[in-house]
Amino acid sequence: MDRWTIRRTADLGDIRRAQFLSDRMYAVLGDAHAISWQITVLDGANAADISGSQALCYGRRSDGSTVMADAGVSGNVVSASLPPQFCALPGECVCYLAVTKDGLTLTLARLRLEVLPSAGEVVIDPGEAIPGFDDGLRALDELTDWTLTRAEVENTLAVELTDPDANSYSITFEDGSPALTLTADGEDITVEEAGA
Repeated sequence: MDRWTIRRTADLGDIRRAQFLSDRMYAVLGDAHAISWQITVLDGANAADISGSQALCYGRRSDGSTVMADAGVSGNVVSASLPPQFCALPGECVCYLAVTKDGLTLTLARLRLEVLPSAGEVVIDPGEAIPGFDDGLRALDELTDWTLTRAEVENTLAVELTDPDANSYSITFEDGSPALTLTADGEDITVEEAGA
């Protein structure tokens, strides 16, 4: 699977391009290695000599803690893939990509990562969990035995029959015309189409 890749150039010979390259990205709580970051380092118009450098990616999370991950150096390109600890807390994680060589540490870029909370486990209505009236009618049409228990009617129509002593219920369309009549006989309920 592909991931988001941020590609930027930092030119050490041009102060306007040597200052923080700053990007803003979004992630969801728990994302892992979904964002790749690549900085091509130049010195003027030429490739900068960063061979033998160590590269690290730092992240300051919304709770104030700092996380760290190794980054790679290949030629004059520094790259990192943000591991799960960068997306472990909702809120902003400010990330920095830096190289160290001969005791000198140079921060090349900054990334403001907005970590959004996950969708969670509760979905209000994915479109199928709460059936509409037409879904209930289709489900009733599929039944071969039109004698149902009170619980079956409530589950099929996604309604609650609130009066356990009632002998009859009428279900109407939105315009008020009758659709179904439910007749109770103890716990069993007989369903009849209106006008049948």
